[in-house]
Amino acid sequence: MKKWVISIFLIIVIAIIGFATWSYFVSNVEQPSYKIISDDRSIEVREYPDLVVAEVFVEGKRKEAIKEGFRMLADYIFGNNESDTKIPMTAPVMQEHVGQDKWLIRFVMPSEYDLEKLPKVRNDKVMLKRLPACEYATIRFSGMSTDSNINQHAQKLDDYFKTAEVAKGDRVIYAFYNPPWTLPFLRRNEIWYSINQK
Repeated sequence: MKKWVISIFLIIVIAIIGFATWSYFVSNVEQPSYKIISDDRSIEVREYPDLVVAEVFVEGKRKEAIKEGFRMLADYIFGNNESDTKIPMTAPVMQEHVGQDKWLIRFVMPSEYDLEKLPKVRNDKVMLKRLPACEYATIRFSGMSTDSNINQHAQKLDDYFKTAEVAKGDRVIYAFYNPPWTLPFLRRNEIWYSINQK
């Protein structure tokens, strides 16, 4: 094999390893705590406490909606608020389906903040609120956040509820943990279905 081919191959391998390592550290931000109630193969039932969030309502197709919502929320935490305060980024970015082409996009606020400590918004489309504690049936998967990938794993959650001792609630949340440049096999995506006791 020619030396230049080996050199190009080594450069590509080093770049991929470096990129993967960088993506891991960039993604290593605060995440909300939760308690695992049960673990049934790929389905994990979690109990989340109250979460303080910033959210925006966006209409449109799912991919376009999360991009628009992300921009508005990022603008708020990066300092476009009444006290010009920068707030650390957290994970996941949450996207809740609330109707046909209607979405709520959320950032969970760092645990050091409560509603009273958060800087007031300048953009009145950004709402600060507290999500009440809730149990969710969740499934985790890698790959790109395509509609087909999401639908495939949502079906597994639907199948879980056919035999579960709990009923599916009315809240459906997609949770994305990584920056968009993260390699597909390193991505962490989740779907959360709220739970109602039977």
